[in-house]
Amino acid sequence: MKKIVLCTLVSLLFCSCSSISNDDSNNGNSFQGTRRVSVSELNADSRTIYSYVSEKGYGNKFVLSEGIKVNDVNELYSFSLKETSDFEKSFPKFYSCLMGKDFYKDSGASDISKLQVDDYSGKLFPFSIGKMYGEIQYIDLETVDKENNTYTTSMYAYPNGKLYYEKDAYFFPGNSFKNWYYYYSSYPDTKYTMLDGSEWTLSEAQSFAAKTYNELYSIYSPDASFEPYIVIPNERDGNYYFAVILRREYCGVPFKCCAVSKETDEVQSKPMFYLCYFYGKEKLTAMINTTGFEDIINPKQITDKVLPVTSALDILDKELAPNIILEIDDVSLVYYNSFDASKYAELCKRIQSSEKYTLTEDENLMIGQPEGLPGTEFNCFPAWEFKLKKNIQISEDGFCSENFYDTKAIYVNAFTGEVITYL
Repeated sequence: MKKIVLCTLVSLLFCSCSSISNDDSNNGNSFQGTRRVSVSELNADSRTIYSYVSEKGYGNKFVLSEGIKVNDVNELYSFSLKETSDFEKSFPKFYSCLMGKDFYKDSGASDISKLQVDDYSGKLFPFSIGKMYGEIQYIDLETVDKENNTYTTSMYAYPNGKLYYEKDAYFFPGNSFKNWYYYYSSYPDTKYTMLDGSEWTLSEAQSFAAKTYNELYSIYSPDASFEPYIVIPNERDGNYYFAVILRREYCGVPFKCCAVSKETDEVQSKPMFYLCYFYGKEKLTAMINTTGFEDIINPKQITDKVLPVTSALDILDKELAPNIILEIDDVSLVYYNSFDASKYAELCKRIQSSEKYTLTEDENLMIGQPEGLPGTEFNCFPAWEFKLKKNIQISEDGFCSENFYDTKAIYVNAFTGEVITYL
């Protein structure tokens, strides 16, 4: 796979929709009279979502896709997040886990700080450390196409938690994406013949993907936990490879994974999603985390009553225009996050206003990590996520995953009832 393709994927994943409202304050109770329940009552309430929409006469306003299963919630927490700043130090263990080889023996270095410095001049090294971002890099030079300066096996780990891994990644993406995909709650148990001739089901692939991510990230953090979210069977020459999308979770509740903020928003929300690709049964060919990784700070269990999904629908009925029609594709209780992006937003405005704006070294770092520099702190709170149906489009280079993050979504703060809409 070309190195530049990964960069293109990053930029595509961070394209975003317009924000109509972005007030994510969770102080106070804006909807005092709205029904609230204990956390233990949320699941029972969620199972009534279809009947509730019918009973309340919301059917002409909220059109629910078939098969929506709101995620079960057994406990909720309040906490903050902090972008990691030393993720790359675990590279030797990541390398052993993914490549099945010894980093120190293969690199000949006694410590990652002793690696060759890559100044991004275009020269390729088997092992190096990036001059600007401090990422640790591995490139299998035996897979390099010298004429095109491309390669199919490599691995990168950045201080803020970004991770790229690819092995024999020569066949994807390609314009082979069929217009179907399955959420975690609705995948069929159909066997597909993979590119290598093996047979695999979507449920098996999702389980294996989650196992792979959990094992790898447990090397770095005991709080790391991932769940499968979307699986996409991609057809190529009559056989298939799978793209699996995962969400990070904390004690069973997933984090928001949609990319919904604009780059000029002073308060932004970070998408938290994770990709992997398989060309055969249990044959991982790529893991891609473009959004980094966060440490969970001061978690405290929530014992107060919160808004159930039915109350969230009542709030949407009152707060949105009376003639609006929402085609809702998926509903989840998630952890929404926000962070102060005022410096980044101001920089983007300056760049957009000048064709010849020259970035400083610090500004280059900021532009390269819009989801948060190492040490960035995020405010988190539980919110109801209503993902809206959209037409899936294939990008020119064949990638389709960005369509699941650059999306239309509406959030209702489960503490305050504040509505955050991205339409």
